[in-house]
Amino acid sequence: EKGMYLVEVHFRNEIVVSAFFEVGDKDIEGKYSIHAIQPKSNIAGKKILKSEQLENPMEILDKMIGLDSVKEQLRSYQNTAMFAMKRESMGLLTEFPSLHAAFFGNPGTGKTTVAHLLGSILKNMGLLSKGHVVFEERSTLMGQNYASEQEKTLQAIERAKGGILFIDEAYTLYKPDDKKDPGINVIETLLTALSDENNRDWMLLLAGYTEPMLKLFSFNTGLDSRIPECNRFYFQDYTVDELMQIADKYCQEHNYLMTTNARKAFHAKVKKDYSRKTDTFGNGRYIKNLLTAEVIPAMSVRVNKLETPTMTQLMTIERED
Repeated sequence: EKGMYLVEVHFRNEIVVSAFFEVGDKDIEGKYSIHAIQPKSNIAGKKILKSEQLENPMEILDKMIGLDSVKEQLRSYQNTAMFAMKRESMGLLTEFPSLHAAFFGNPGTGKTTVAHLLGSILKNMGLLSKGHVVFEERSTLMGQNYASEQEKTLQAIERAKGGILFIDEAYTLYKPDDKKDPGINVIETLLTALSDENNRDWMLLLAGYTEPMLKLFSFNTGLDSRIPECNRFYFQDYTVDELMQIADKYCQEHNYLMTTNARKAFHAKVKKDYSRKTDTFGNGRYIKNLLTAEVIPAMSVRVNKLETPTMTQLMTIERED
């Protein structure tokens, strides 16, 4: 029957490996990711499983649910940058695409995850020397004294050297109705750093809700010119089907199985909440919170009433949960 199943590898009465698989409409051949299989024990003090080769960041990105436009745009950027590098290596006059970018979208749409992958992608391409990500926001860039924002911002840029400086909710740095707001000091410091053509080994990545971010760019011509439209990525809200895929993936990665009736009930709950969503709807974060804060606690109450629950009972989410 169609559905998610668990296969276990036993060795001398011990469960060495467990992994999920799905019965669907077609045969699929491939390898399990190191993250999709669970080693259950050690033999002679050594772990059984060894990772032959971890997936590269573009493969991980491709396997993420949704984000079709973001994936296409990143692939286009990658091709453009590689083309420029090949021209430069031949001594041809070359204009590199801007390294700095912006992520627009609601919470839980994958912006932070993609930022991590982007750092690795750019490092693999040779555009960044380290590829790490430094996370900042307005509160971490504000100082105790007025005008100390410049010092904190320069320190953040220094920490991000070789990688990405990710500023979340960047639109909060600019308040056009308050001319004395210190956030403008952060923006001016960033613009000065962006204009330094000799310091190309870092990337500024601004992120936040779409509408406030668009206003930030319209108000500030400096940012608008240094982060071109082709480097602005729009993260769309997930559809109900994509949210269900995220739930299925969470269950698979964390050794849970939903019964058919449980999945129907979960789908009905997601569909109902989705129909009433606002800009603050958590998307993928909403799914994780729904599972970890509501479903699994309810499941634990039910299963804890069993005297000696089996592995299957410890994994199976029922409709009542």
